[in-house]
This record gives sequence, structure tokens and C-alpha cells, in this order.
Amino acid sequence: MVLEGHFRECGCVLKQNKKGIMFFAVAFYTLELLLGFVFLVKEQFTVDQVIDIGLLFTLMALINFFPIKVKEHFVVLANTISLAAFLHFGFWVEVILTQLTMLSTWWRYRLTSWEWLFGQLVLLLVTSFSAAGVFYLLGGRTGVLLSAPFTSMFLPILGYLLIIFLFNYFHPYVLKWFLEDVPLGRRGNIWQEALPVLIFLPIGALLSLLFAQNGRWAFFYVFFPFLALSVILMLFYRLQEIYQKLQVIHKLANGIAAQLDMGLVIDRLMEAVGRLLPYQYCYLLLVDINKQVLKPVRLVGDGILPEEYQRFMQTEVDLQNHVCDQKGQGNEINERYFRGKFSFLRQQKSVYSIPLLYDQQLYGILTVTHKQANQYTKDDLPLVEILAHQGAIALKNAADYERTRRRSERDELTGLYNYRYFERGLEEMIRKSNGPFALILLDIDYFKKVNDHYGHLAGNKILRHIATILKEEVEERGTVARFGGEEFVILLENVTEEEAYRWAEALREKIASTPVFIQSDLAPEDNREHAHYVSVSMGIAMYPFHARDALSLIRQADRAMYMGAKRKGRNKVAVYSNL
Repeated sequence: MVLEGHFRECGCVLKQNKKGIMFFAVAFYTLELLLGFVFLVKEQFTVDQVIDIGLLFTLMALINFFPIKVKEHFVVLANTISLAAFLHFGFWVEVILTQLTMLSTWWRYRLTSWEWLFGQLVLLLVTSFSAAGVFYLLGGRTGVLLSAPFTSMFLPILGYLLIIFLFNYFHPYVLKWFLEDVPLGRRGNIWQEALPVLIFLPIGALLSLLFAQNGRWAFFYVFFPFLALSVILMLFYRLQEIYQKLQVIHKLANGIAAQLDMGLVIDRLMEAVGRLLPYQYCYLLLVDINKQVLKPVRLVGDGILPEEYQRFMQTEVDLQNHVCDQKGQGNEINERYFRGKFSFLRQQKSVYSIPLLYDQQLYGILTVTHKQANQYTKDDLPLVEILAHQGAIALKNAADYERTRRRSERDELTGLYNYRYFERGLEEMIRKSNGPFALILLDIDYFKKVNDHYGHLAGNKILRHIATILKEEVEERGTVARFGGEEFVILLENVTEEEAYRWAEALREKIASTPVFIQSDLAPEDNREHAHYVSVSMGIAMYPFHARDALSLIRQADRAMYMGAKRKGRNKVAVYSNL
């Protein structure tokens, strides 16, 4: 634990002085390469030696052209065969060849920024320097592989290969830790990541021996097997990676197939994206069918200022100006509405947006971004499209369920909650109540006469008129529902009896003074709309003072309404305690 603490403390100091370390690395790297080129210029190589070095460079470049990707980093195997260059031509030739052949990997994949490339080159230089140092410390000599006794060369070569193995395994993690602040932590299965290096190291040693015995013909003996093995290992690890990602998609599909909660579906989808693709930021836009806009529902990433986060989540994209049925359209929306307007997205060099489509219906757009260029390859995109399709199905199921649930809880005519929902809500309030609340029962006066005189369509318009006023007045203070027929019920939380009475009186006065314009369906010749004023009678019962269970509370409010308001002339508010 003490050593671990010292290590973390040293790590913090290193990262705090990142610029200084980079400057030192540039100076060290430049000096080493200058010394190497000076040596190569002064060394008088024969034509045969130049040809042999060129063959070694070709083989190493081709091997590096097919790097093996293991857990988000690339394993390059050229320096496992650089042993031949080192044993026959010395340290500087091996260094120059290793550095130059690394460029073939970078050129093919455009893997990262210059910082990452330079970090790779510096660490490879350190690897070459360390391996050569161990080789010489153990008594090894270059250029004398066949003439030197086997026992005198075995241990130095073994030490050289061991250093190559260790640096190949650890340097990607060190680089990610230094440049991206990724914790060094546990690295998982060491054998899975070390297998390619372990396979190629003895082959590299064999190439050195064959080269010493047979000259450049050794390249032709091992060229095609070496290259084929490199390609096979690359494909093997790629297929293994695809298989693991397909497992993630399969697990997601199983996990959300029966999941009907929209929030949990979104959480599972975002989690799956993080396991499929590396990203700096990931955000999900969902379609609001009523407004015909795309609205952000999730934004994941570090270093986002609170004010930018709030502004981002309030951004809306008008769907009338976009047809988001293609990947390019998603990227266009990202560029137009998000990337140029938020500072945390401007430095992202890799951006991929994909529409969540099912049965030609758009449900949302998923976007991942990364600060490194060319982070997302064409091989990754089909898997993301499969994930997006599964996510669209899950979002559709959750939206359908939510729509059905809302319909089952709402009164079709007024849009208010129905009696079933109100009854459950009342039971829940009684069970969890931390203070008094009021139940107000409201009945429209003379509603039957309105139906008889104007018709039921006019009566329905009055019901919707009352419902609109109730929604405006109640808002977040409580719950309003249609109780049945022309009756409505209101639950007001955390109010006293006096407060409930004053609020109900104000509501009664507003209803009585607000006209509703109706047309008589029973007199077709009269198409004019008439201003009609409606009055209501209300009864109030307080929990827990007037009743301690739901049924009794409703009964007391009903008594207050009929005995205290209806029987006393209507258009009144009555409280149960005043009967």
C-alpha cells in the first residue's frame, strides 16, 4: 500500500508537469535520432548490407501495416523481429528501422493526433534503448551471432526479448494514462493481450538465426509465413472483438425487450454504446411527436460547464426542416445545431450520428464524438446500426406503453385523470401523507338542463371548459380528475381548512364569471354561439380531521357538497365541519 501511494503521488507530479515532460521527450528523441543518423552516415555499409537492411525494413513495414487491435489499443509486432536487425547491424540500425516502420501503421489508420504518434515513437525508442542496454549488460555482442558460443548469447538474447515483451504490453496503457488520464488500474487478461507478442518473439529469434546462417534467403523463407500469421492474428482478434460487441447487442436486446420504462431503456442504450465505441461525449435526441421536434434527453461526458449543459438540454431541432432517414442527415443536424454552438464539442475530431429508425419511423438520433481523428472505422458502424435498430424498437415499445398507460389513466373527453387513477392516487396520499390535505368535490349546477336545452355536444363543451379552468388553477398544487358525469374531484396537498376554502371560493368565482360559447344542436336553424355562464357547487373534506380512509373522505366531501351547497341554493362552497 505504501508503494502504491508513492506511485500515485509520482504519477500526479508527472501529469502536473506534462508540458515539461513533453519538452524533455522531444529533446531526447531529437538527440537520439540525430546520433542514429550520424552513425549511419559514418558507417560504411556494403551494397549487400544495404539490401539486407532494406529487406528487413520491408518486412517490418508490412507487419506494422497489419497491427492487431486488442482492447482499444494496437499491438504492433515489428519490434519483435527487430532482433535480427539489432544482432546483425547494431543498435542504431534497429532504432531507425523501428521508428520508420511505425509510420506505416499511423498512415494506414490515421490513428491519433501528433501527440499520440510522438508518444508511440518515444516509447518505442525507450523500448529499443532499454532492450539494448539489458543485452549489453548481460554480456551480449552484436555481429557475432554464429561465431560466439551459444551459452554466451542465450542469456543476453533472452533478456532483450523479455524487455521487448514487457514494453509491448505496458506502453499502450502508460500512453493512455499520460495523454488521456485513463487510470492504470487492472488490465484484465494478460495472456489475451500478450499472446501475439509471445508468438512472434521466438519467430523473430528464429529469423535472426536463419539470417546469420543463410543470408538474405532467410527473408524469403519466413516472409510469407510471417506476413500470413500477422494477418491471421489480426483477423482473429478482430473477429473476437466483433463477437464480444455482438454479445453486448444481444444482451441489450434481451435486457430491454421486456423493459417498458422509457428512462431505463435510455440508460441501457447509453450503457451499450459505451461498451461498443470509445467516446468523449455521447448524447441522445428523441422525437417529441406532439411538437414535431428533436429534444436532447441524455448527455454523457466530462468537463461540461453547468450553463452549457442546461443550454444543450434546452436545444430543440425542428423536424419540419429535416428528413432524418439517413446517417448524413444526422451529422448535418449535429453540425448545425450542436457542434458549432457548444465549446466542449468544438474540439471533437471524430463525430458519428445515426438515426434510430424502425419501420421508416424516426424515434431519435444517437451521436458519439471523440477528440481523436478517425476514431470510428467503417467496420464499427454496422454494429452501431444494429444497436440503433434494437434501441429504436425498445423506444417504440416504451413509447407505446407510455401512451397506452396515459390513455388508461385519462378521461378521453376532458384530458383529466379518470376515477381509477384518482382512487389509486388518493390511497397513495393517505399512506404517505406527512401533513393534512383537502379533497374537494365539484358538481356543475343545472347541467341536465343544459343538455336538455342545447344538446349533449354543448354539454361536452362545458365539461371541457371546466376541465381547462381546473388544470390552469390546480397546476402543481395537487391533482384534478373527472369523478364521473358532471362531477370533478381535486386533491390539494399541504393546506389548512381555511386555505382550502379560500382557494375553492376563488375557483368558484372564476368559473362563474368566465363564459363558455355554445351552440344549440336541438335548433338547427339557429347556428349562433351563445355565451353561457356556468356555476358550480363544491364540498370540502379534510384529511385526517374529517376522515382517515379514502372512502370516508369522499363520502364526507359529497355530503358537504349536497347538504352545504346544493340544498342551500347552489353556486356555493361548503366545508364538512360546518354542516
